[in-house]
Amino acid sequence: MLHRDAQPSLLRYLRVAADPGTADDVARPLLASCHQVSRSPFLVPGPGTGDPRDVTAPIDLPYTDHGEGSAVVLLHAVGDSRRAFLPLLEHLPAGHRYLAPDMRGHGDAASPETGYAVGDFAADVVSFLDRRGLDHVTLVGSSSGGLVAQRVAADHPERVSQLVLVGAPHSLQDVVLPEELRRLTDPMDADVVRGFTTMLTHRPLPEALVEAAVSDGLRVAAHVWLATLEGLVSEPPPSQRATIQAPTLVLWGEYDGVLARSQAEALVRDIKGARLVVLSDTGHLPLWECPRAVAAEIAAFI
Repeated sequence: MLHRDAQPSLLRYLRVAADPGTADDVARPLLASCHQVSRSPFLVPGPGTGDPRDVTAPIDLPYTDHGEGSAVVLLHAVGDSRRAFLPLLEHLPAGHRYLAPDMRGHGDAASPETGYAVGDFAADVVSFLDRRGLDHVTLVGSSSGGLVAQRVAADHPERVSQLVLVGAPHSLQDVVLPEELRRLTDPMDADVVRGFTTMLTHRPLPEALVEAAVSDGLRVAAHVWLATLEGLVSEPPPSQRATIQAPTLVLWGEYDGVLARSQAEALVRDIKGARLVVLSDTGHLPLWECPRAVAAEIAAFI
């Protein structure tokens, strides 16, 4: 758990005041989706590396597999799991195969002691595509998963036919992580993870969905949280590595309290032809706050 002297300061860093009011009609499909979390028929196990210290080879990732057609791979954010996409999957169009892997250190994936740079996550995604026989796919990245998606698109342009970035950063290199994070130990404190989750949204979410997200966050080991966040803030903009050639849709919440609009605008500036859509009355997690609107934008794009 978090050391007692670190907890109040970290909670102040993580938490924001809850918005007043009640959830709109988006809450009902979110809650219905959340009920599916523990009994999804589409969960496919992955063995991992077998050795938690082995980071020389990519990890085989467990994943959700739903639908048939052209492949769309969904990459979740730090602290989440493949379950994060369940609300969105209810509303995505037919005619596509949707695959959502657990990233290393998250969900049911193996948790190596090291190897949490953005490049490590990207290598896992490319290996995932190879193992599934997917030559080229549409990548959808949520929040920090969008940084991983950009890295894949920059390093392997032949594998990414389209790119959708949902609340994704252009760069986090200006972020200074609070010192309290270095004092995190296992087991993680549920209040800390809940604070981290609730700070991300503008619209109120069903409590069941919040608790599912907290459950996922608690499964992530302290060393994974720290190493992943350190990897994110040290990653240069992937578009500076190479030209991102894939047609790109950028979705950003009007009231995103985590990433400024300038981050979304920088993505559109650096990725030729990218299009920005601002989602009204939405915070940092459109996947949960307005899954119908996100699905409609994705459907029109792909």
